[in-house]
This record gives sequence, structure tokens and C-alpha cells, in this order.
Amino acid sequence: MAKITKTKMKEAEYLEIKPSTSLDQLVNEVLAENTKAILDIHIGVRSSLDRLITQVMKRSDGKADPHKIRRMILDKF
Repeated sequence: MAKITKTKMKEAEYLEIKPSTSLDQLVNEVLAENTKAILDIHIGVRSSLDRLITQVMKRSDGKADPHKIRRMILDKF
């Protein structure tokens, strides 16, 4: 029997978001609505990045992986 690790259990918690709303679309919407936060991130204000991640998590009803959201936001810069 395969051993289930805490990491695998954590990954299983993040289910797919509704097919009609992709994670990329949610990230783009949040970024479009928060231009000041984007400027703050450029100058190194970490709390702004955390706030954007929180907003995407809320829009996904808590089903998106916050680490993936963080990577997606930072990749857009």
C-alpha cells in the first residue's frame, strides 16, 4: 500500500476550479483591478503580493493552490 504523505494530502485539498473560470483568468482579473498593488510589488512590498493571492483565493472559493497563484502572479512581471 502506498504511503500518503502530508504533501500529497495538501495537494488533494486544492481541487480544480470551475472549468468555466480558469486560474489564469482569475489572476488576470485581480491584477487588472489592483494596479497600486502591482506597483507596490515592484518596489518590494510583500504584503501587496499576499493581498493579491488572498483575493484570487477568495474568487476561487479557496480551491486554488496559493503557491501556484504566487508563481503565476510573479511570472506576469
